[in-house]
Amino acid sequence: MKFQLGITFINRVTGKEYATRIMPKGAVPSFRFKTDMLNFSDVFDFKIGLPKNETYDFGSHDFCEFFFIVNEQKIPIGVGYIEDFVDTEGVSQIIIATSGRDLMGRLVDVPFRKAIQVNELGLLDIYSRICSGEYVQRYAQIKGRKGYIKTNNHYTGKMLYAANSSQLKGRILQRYTNELALNVAYSDENGFINIRGRQEKPDVIKGTLSEDGESRNVSNISVSCKLSQAFSDAVILYNSTETNVADANKAGNPIENSDPRVKGIVNRRFLETINIGEAKDFAGNKDPLKRANEVAWNKIRVSNRELNMVSVTSHLPFVLEKNGEAIPFRLGDFWRLKSYRPKFRTKEHPEGEKEVVMLLAGVMYEITETGNVFELLFIEPDTVC
Repeated sequence: MKFQLGITFINRVTGKEYATRIMPKGAVPSFRFKTDMLNFSDVFDFKIGLPKNETYDFGSHDFCEFFFIVNEQKIPIGVGYIEDFVDTEGVSQIIIATSGRDLMGRLVDVPFRKAIQVNELGLLDIYSRICSGEYVQRYAQIKGRKGYIKTNNHYTGKMLYAANSSQLKGRILQRYTNELALNVAYSDENGFINIRGRQEKPDVIKGTLSEDGESRNVSNISVSCKLSQAFSDAVILYNSTETNVADANKAGNPIENSDPRVKGIVNRRFLETINIGEAKDFAGNKDPLKRANEVAWNKIRVSNRELNMVSVTSHLPFVLEKNGEAIPFRLGDFWRLKSYRPKFRTKEHPEGEKEVVMLLAGVMYEITETGNVFELLFIEPDTVC
């Protein structure tokens, strides 16, 4: 199956869209785009060859839209901005080499300009304040969008939002999202920020990826299990300046890891102290101990992520249906994985299953002159957050 890589360059200041370049085979010496919903920022790098008589008009910190073309269908891959930009004189072409990050990645290096403290602010309001004027908002403006955030079962409680001028915006967002709201946030293929909470069961299963006989449509499915990463139990301590000394550093109940796959394994304990003032909900409409236990459960679930982690190697960056339609690989989608033997060791069936529904958490697209590699990372839905 033939497909082409497309790249559109956009001036971040003027919003001018440069000519979209559809790359035929041989015009792309290399391309790599790695996207992962478990990491705050995605990365990419590519080299393209341009005719020596061509004048290009894009450079460092301009925006890039990446996509595939198959059967006249456009499949978005991701949106980012160029960091490093190198122009090299080749034998017969101009070789442009770049590396960059997705739009959220820009926040990793941007500090606050002044100290901030706001009471009772929701997670989406915190994102709106921190992302105001940044690349993710600028790109949405260029595309004529009213917003740039999508949500799925996200945390809706109120928090005490505070930051000092030396802190980086990306680190603050990670803390509020992952550690306090118990959510995950990532960039999608169209440049939106996705914020999502727990979703144990799928609403829609996108399709089946199989290495079993006639239904085989992927190159390989490998399953990894790492018991040493799982916590045996978790305890959250909490303190608050609002309580007296006798009430400080109270401990939640120890939460034991009840997953049958770690039965009999004695691993380390997760222990953390959280200041109630960092999350209004800890001392607000929920009992602090109850909230502390919720955090402990989160740490247990996430530590179980590597008990059944699946890597799928595909020869195409999509699944092609019989009618010619290409089903793209999208972060957060549910897929059915199928093998000819019971290699998927789940919590419900530790002895193994031949079929399992899992969540797509990461995709790596890699195109080189010697071949293509498309790697998919799947995790159990309950281990996202």
